[in-house]
Amino acid sequence: MSYELLVGLHVTNAQQYQQYRQAMQPLLKQYSGGFSYDLLIEETLKPASKRG
Repeated sequence: MSYELLVGLHVTNAQQYQQYRQAMQPLLKQYSGGFSYDLLIEETLKPASKRG
């Protein structure tokens, strides 16, 4: 059974995140996975509400 998980991140260190993506590729490929989307969003229209 396959599924897709869409995650939005607030990346504060683009270089470190790129290293993470490169390091994850072999592991994801081993399990027939991968990064389906590669997006850079410059504007947040509605921020997540804080739960408390």
